[in-house]
Amino acid sequence: STLEDVEERIKEILKEHGRMRSTELERMIVEDEGICAKKTFYKKLDNLKFSLDYNRNEISKYEVWYEHEDFFEHEENLTSFFNGQIKEYNNEFKKFTKIKNKLTDKQKAYFFNYLLDYLDYLETIAMSAKFISHLNRSITLKIIVDTKINELRNKLFITSKKFLSNPEMLSTILTVKGGTMMGSKITLQKIIDNVHE
Repeated sequence: STLEDVEERIKEILKEHGRMRSTELERMIVEDEGICAKKTFYKKLDNLKFSLDYNRNEISKYEVWYEHEDFFEHEENLTSFFNGQIKEYNNEFKKFTKIKNKLTDKQKAYFFNYLLDYLDYLETIAMSAKFISHLNRSITLKIIVDTKINELRNKLFITSKKFLSNPEMLSTILTVKGGTMMGSKITLQKIIDNVHE
């Protein structure tokens, strides 16, 4: 198979399924169909981030989703996806509450920022609901989404109240957040440089 064949097969699968985790795509392409090696697969998958027809959503280093551009144009897809992500967030939140007293300040900061980023991602879903035309006539879903996110955010801050009142802890959280922002800025610059080439 040529590199173009690999990329086309990835696109075919995403168009058929609408949305998949990168690990699921890897299993289908590399293991089930044996089209290419793992390294080649991820090289071609990475190219999709420059495509207007496909979106890349990184929840965490270990959870990356790819979707066809029209996936969220259907209300049932958006609702199902949101409910799934709420479940995933709650699982991560439970992990945090279970181990937070055993974590160092820096580890707490990473986990806390990760959960905040997850909530921001859920808010993006709410924003998507607002901009889907047929949902504008029935905004029930958006109201439910916004209310649920606010509840989760309040719960996170209440649970973290004790260590958030520590100035040194707040400084650590901001330092970790700043590092993440710089990483995003470097990636953005690479995209800009690629466009200008």
